[in-house]
Amino acid sequence: MISLNVITPEESAGWDPARRAESLLLVPSDMEIVPPVGWLEIAHLEKGSLPVSSAFSASRFVADEREGVTSRHGAACVCCHARSALVSRLLLIYQERARGSRAFFRHIALVVSRDQRAVVLEALRADEIVCSLFKPETEE
Repeated sequence: MISLNVITPEESAGWDPARRAESLLLVPSDMEIVPPVGWLEIAHLEKGSLPVSSAFSASRFVADEREGVTSRHGAACVCCHARSALVSRLLLIYQERARGSRAFFRHIALVVSRDQRAVVLEALRADEIVCSLFKPETEE
């Protein structure tokens, strides 16, 4: 399982060089990290990719209606569940790593602001696919 550390910019600066050398740094495109050196690889998230609220949203789920019949799958069915931009990006990064088109990192450092950390961590821990591939955690 790959550790997925939800950290602040200040915490990213404190990561040991050996740990950075085997980690992918995932940063929102509108956030600047100083210094962005020593990481195995750096990837960016599009603006607006991070969850802003932990409140449940019915729009997260997609109903499958064919000929007036609603799908019999559960509300959190993997094939019926609409993925957030953050989760979609993490799954793509995982696939690219598995296919060899991305460096073989052992950790992902997801950089967020201090006030976003709890919401992002909660959203990641609520996604079964994310939790089957990654171990979402904080540095605290």
